[in-house]
Amino acid sequence: MTAAGPSALSRWVRAIWYVTSVVNVLCATRFVLRLLGASSASAFVSFEYRVSEPLVAPFRGIFPEPVSGHFMWEWSALVAIAVYSLAAAGIVGLIRILAGPRRRHTAIE
Repeated sequence: MTAAGPSALSRWVRAIWYVTSVVNVLCATRFVLRLLGASSASAFVSFEYRVSEPLVAPFRGIFPEPVSGHFMWEWSALVAIAVYSLAAAGIVGLIRILAGPRRRHTAIE
């Protein structure tokens, strides 16, 4: 960070981690609500399920999701958290590599 404020690189990295954190919180909340058997008749629960559905849908079916009455262990939400976190780490790493200092290679004589 400089006296003028954070660099553009720093802002991008923080934005990526912020978006990833929001996505992970949505997926984790979904997981906990399913695990505890929350009623989808509740406005909050229904809203959470609608918002998080597109985030976990690509990972549905990877593992069986056991159900016991209203209680559900939703593997797709846990896999989504892991994949989105790893993807963010990879993107941040790539940004840092591409934006890192350039070194000149000298020929050995």
